[in-house]
Amino acid sequence: YSLCEALACGCVPIVTDIPSFEIMTDHGALGALWEPGNVESFVAAARKATQKNWPTESAKCIAHFNRELSFPAIAQKAIGYYSTVVGRRTAKK
Repeated sequence: YSLCEALACGCVPIVTDIPSFEIMTDHGALGALWEPGNVESFVAAARKATQKNWPTESAKCIAHFNRELSFPAIAQKAIGYYSTVVGRRTAKK
């Protein structure tokens, strides 16, 4: 949850490259991802992130959160999934 909250606040992430963080960072487009346990990878990610325009990157983080990770965004996705399931079940009858 901390990455999600950080994105909502516009914090530019430098996080490990694990599946959930990859999705939450728009496949690494926001901030930078580094390989767990790899110091050189962390250093490279930190350099990459600190070379970005932080006000612009911060705004991108907030926009991504609002579009993909906020409660309304998640609710819209859930409604879409439920509608698909109901539609498939209704069509089979």
